[in-house]
Amino acid sequence: MSRYIPESLRTLVREHDKGYCAYCRSPESLSLVPFEIDHIVPLSRGGETEFRNLCLCCPICAVSVQ
Repeated sequence: MSRYIPESLRTLVREHDKGYCAYCRSPESLSLVPFEIDHIVPLSRGGETEFRNLCLCCPICAVSVQ
């Protein structure tokens, strides 16, 4: 992730996604590592670092959606 995401925005995304990966719906509570905050539309494609373009993403999906 190349752009800083404020902690308050990270918290909103985690609450919105209820602790589940937005792609595969795996629960973060069962993971050994914290989930990432992912840009749905990548920054390289013009996506913005704003709530409507962010989601919670597990490590497996983070690798596969790139």
